[in-house]
Amino acid sequence: MSVGDSKPYPAKQAEPAEALHDAVAAPRWLVEDRSSPEHITIMRAITGQKRLQVAERMFWEARELKAAGIRHQHPEWSEAEVTAEVNRIFLHGTG
Repeated sequence: MSVGDSKPYPAKQAEPAEALHDAVAAPRWLVEDRSSPEHITIMRAITGQKRLQVAERMFWEARELKAAGIRHQHPEWSEAEVTAEVNRIFLHGTG
């Protein structure tokens, strides 16, 4: 699949092993198809520690965004209720 494809989903259900391969492989082609060679070089040069720092920052930013969405949906909730809901969503991967 290339970036310009109009059908982003496969036509048939993938076998479990194939689906696992696609799930793991997809991010690489997605990044490499949409990134410049310079960007790819920079990303490959980043240390493991820096990658973990970026991932941690993204995690906390995702939680902040989710909390903002919950506050918008439930303005009557206390901050403790919002925090509990964010924790539930991130713990169980739902919402």
